[in-house]
Amino acid sequence: GDWSVLEGYQIKVTQATTLPVVGSPVVPQNTPVPVAEGWQIIPYLKNRPGDLEEELSSVNWAIIIVKDNEGRIYFPSLGIDQIGTLEPTQGYWLKSTSQAYLYYSANFTGGGSGEASDRSNSHFDLGGLNTGNNATLILPSGIVLPAMLNAGDEIGVFSNGKLCGAGIFEEASLAIAIWGDDPQTPGNAEGALPGAPFSLRLWDAETSEEINLQLALENGSANYSPNEIYVASALESLLPNAATEDEPAFYFKYYPNPSTGKVNFSLGVPSPAEIRFSMHSMDGKCVWQPANR
Repeated sequence: GDWSVLEGYQIKVTQATTLPVVGSPVVPQNTPVPVAEGWQIIPYLKNRPGDLEEELSSVNWAIIIVKDNEGRIYFPSLGIDQIGTLEPTQGYWLKSTSQAYLYYSANFTGGGSGEASDRSNSHFDLGGLNTGNNATLILPSGIVLPAMLNAGDEIGVFSNGKLCGAGIFEEASLAIAIWGDDPQTPGNAEGALPGAPFSLRLWDAETSEEINLQLALENGSANYSPNEIYVASALESLLPNAATEDEPAFYFKYYPNPSTGKVNFSLGVPSPAEIRFSMHSMDGKCVWQPANR
């Protein structure tokens, strides 16, 4: 079929190249772009960079999320803007709450003023992973305890033992692209497979230690699905509590709680010691007590 200036397109190539396009230049202010409810790829019609919030102001009220080709996002409800500037010749994934029309400003107005988030991970290195499909994990700043993460710490997303996403904590809400498997390369799972569970690890920049994180989501489960948006409701680490002169470092984590079946737990003490603990039912009856350690 014919190309449409009102749509964006996703192309997979074997190497970086330039696609020549011949035709009449688009007048952006006279070319409203229809936005449908749900997901679509919108084209950026201007011939110069433009500030994302300004250029999308006509539909900002309906935007749930905008994603670029690198997995960076604009998520207005939590004030997250990793994209900053819209670039000529680029298309962007957009999810909308309803139908609307997007009106860009004229070519001779505006200009890019937003800054894209381009800080790269030093520990959880994705090596340029980009499979063409991803989901988004959002860690709102309100769920992250200051004692758990510090600026510069990194969070890695793993599925089936593979690193599929990574982000750097900067004392604000954090969004991480989780890259899925490329379905066009059967037998070679580059990212998370559809339906596969994923988990998180924290890299402490100060101690250079990796710690597993326990994640709870507002809705659904931590299983990969392309274009899904996962918003964390709770985040816990297995970091020991900070030691004081009167109270040495000690931690005990367990989940799920309460439980009708299997329970996972871990504990730690700062030095060898005798530990006694037991497990009780809701009515206070002791149901398990291991040998002293």
